[in-house]
Amino acid sequence: MRRIPKNDRSIKEVLDGFLEENQKAQEGINQERLRKFWQERYGKVINSYTERINYNRGVLRIKINSAALKQELLMSKSQIEKDLEKSLPDVQIKNILIQ
Repeated sequence: MRRIPKNDRSIKEVLDGFLEENQKAQEGINQERLRKFWQERYGKVINSYTERINYNRGVLRIKINSAALKQELLMSKSQIEKDLEKSLPDVQIKNILIQ
Protein backbone atom coordinates (compact mmCIF):
# COMPACT_ATOMS: atom_id res chain seq x y z
CA MET A 1 0.00 0.00 0.00
CA ARG A 2 1.35 3.39 -1.04
CA ARG A 3 1.64 6.09 1.58
CA ILE A 4 0.44 9.60 0.92
CA PRO A 5 3.13 12.14 1.79
CA LYS A 6 2.32 14.41 4.68
CA ASN A 7 1.70 18.02 3.76
CA ASP A 8 2.05 20.89 6.20
CA ARG A 9 -0.19 23.27 4.26
CA SER A 10 -3.77 23.92 5.33
CA ILE A 11 -6.71 23.45 2.98
CA LYS A 12 -7.11 27.22 2.80
CA GLU A 13 -3.49 27.62 1.69
CA VAL A 14 -3.90 24.93 -0.96
CA LEU A 15 -7.13 26.51 -2.30
CA ASP A 16 -5.61 30.00 -2.30
CA GLY A 17 -2.65 28.68 -4.27
CA PHE A 18 -4.96 26.98 -6.75
CA LEU A 19 -7.01 30.14 -7.25
CA GLU A 20 -3.89 32.23 -7.79
CA GLU A 21 -2.80 29.84 -10.53
CA ASN A 22 -6.25 29.37 -12.08
CA GLN A 23 -7.64 32.75 -13.16
CA LYS A 24 -10.85 31.30 -14.63
CA ALA A 25 -11.83 29.66 -11.33
CA GLN A 26 -11.10 32.90 -9.47
CA GLU A 27 -13.30 34.91 -11.85
CA GLY A 28 -16.15 32.43 -11.34
CA ILE A 29 -15.89 32.79 -7.59
CA ASN A 30 -15.72 36.58 -7.89
CA GLN A 31 -18.82 36.57 -10.10
CA GLU A 32 -20.77 34.69 -7.44
CA ARG A 33 -19.53 37.05 -4.74
CA LEU A 34 -20.61 40.04 -6.86
CA ARG A 35 -24.06 38.54 -7.44
CA LYS A 36 -24.49 37.97 -3.72
CA PHE A 37 -23.30 41.52 -2.97
CA TRP A 38 -25.81 42.92 -5.50
CA GLN A 39 -28.70 40.94 -4.00
CA GLU A 40 -27.87 41.91 -0.43
CA ARG A 41 -26.99 45.55 -1.10
CA TYR A 42 -29.77 46.54 -3.50
CA GLY A 43 -32.64 44.36 -2.30
CA LYS A 44 -35.58 42.59 -3.88
CA VAL A 45 -37.01 45.45 -5.94
CA ILE A 46 -33.83 46.26 -7.87
CA ASN A 47 -33.03 42.55 -8.14
CA SER A 48 -36.38 41.93 -9.77
CA TYR A 49 -35.32 44.32 -12.59
CA THR A 50 -31.82 42.84 -12.85
CA GLU A 51 -31.64 40.32 -15.70
CA ARG A 52 -28.03 39.24 -15.18
CA ILE A 53 -24.71 40.14 -13.65
CA ASN A 54 -21.50 39.09 -15.42
CA TYR A 55 -17.91 39.56 -14.34
CA ASN A 56 -15.08 38.91 -16.78
CA ARG A 57 -11.53 40.24 -16.84
CA GLY A 58 -12.25 43.06 -14.43
CA VAL A 59 -15.42 44.27 -16.16
CA LEU A 60 -18.70 44.05 -14.28
CA ARG A 61 -21.75 44.04 -16.57
CA ILE A 62 -25.17 44.57 -15.04
CA LYS A 63 -28.18 44.07 -17.32
CA ILE A 64 -31.26 46.01 -16.16
CA ASN A 65 -34.66 45.64 -17.86
CA SER A 66 -36.07 49.00 -16.74
CA ALA A 67 -34.94 52.17 -18.54
CA ALA A 68 -35.75 54.40 -15.55
CA LEU A 69 -33.84 52.20 -13.10
CA LYS A 70 -30.95 51.89 -15.54
CA GLN A 71 -30.68 55.69 -15.70
CA GLU A 72 -30.84 55.94 -11.91
CA LEU A 73 -28.06 53.38 -11.52
CA LEU A 74 -25.93 55.11 -14.14
CA MET A 75 -26.15 58.31 -12.10
CA SER A 76 -25.18 56.33 -8.98
CA LYS A 77 -22.27 54.50 -10.63
CA SER A 78 -19.59 56.15 -8.49
CA GLN A 79 -21.44 55.14 -5.31
CA ILE A 80 -21.75 51.57 -6.59
CA GLU A 81 -17.99 51.53 -7.19
CA LYS A 82 -17.32 52.78 -3.65
CA ASP A 83 -19.68 50.17 -2.16
CA LEU A 84 -17.93 47.42 -4.11
CA GLU A 85 -14.46 48.58 -3.06
CA LYS A 86 -15.57 48.65 0.56
CA SER A 87 -17.41 45.30 0.55
CA LEU A 88 -15.17 43.33 -1.83
CA PRO A 89 -11.71 44.95 -1.73
CA ASP A 90 -9.95 41.91 -3.22
CA VAL A 91 -12.11 41.86 -6.38
CA GLN A 92 -10.42 43.92 -9.09
CA ILE A 93 -13.06 45.91 -10.98
CA LYS A 94 -11.74 48.05 -13.81
CA ASN A 95 -15.10 49.11 -15.20
CA ILE A 96 -18.83 48.82 -14.50
CA LEU A 97 -21.21 48.66 -17.42
CA ILE A 98 -24.89 49.13 -16.70
CA GLN A 99 -26.83 47.98 -19.73
